[in-house]
Amino acid sequence: MKNRKIIIATDAGIIREYITDGVSGILVEGNRKAMAIAIRAVNANIDRFRSYGHGAYERYEEFFSGEAIARRLDEMMNQHTLGQEGPQAAHLRGVETTIVNFCTRNY
Repeated sequence: MKNRKIIIATDAGIIREYITDGVSGILVEGNRKAMAIAIRAVNANIDRFRSYGHGAYERYEEFFSGEAIARRLDEMMNQHTLGQEGPQAAHLRGVETTIVNFCTRNY
């Protein structure tokens, strides 16, 4: 996703939450034949499918980039420490700041 590659994946489990068939990748049934057909289709017309790589990158930015992880972490920490005062809440906010800084610099 981060590298804007065309993703071909089996339509199983949580994958559908991250890959939209025909937009950010190709979802196939969980068998070798379906996977082989999808790979051949991409190889036969790479330009037609190139936009899927860009769609995958957009999904990466939304869910997996350092900024996205930091944003979700911030939301969780704010919910957890909402209305709390004292050393424990301050410590948690300090830990959050450290993690957010790490995520946004290293991804």
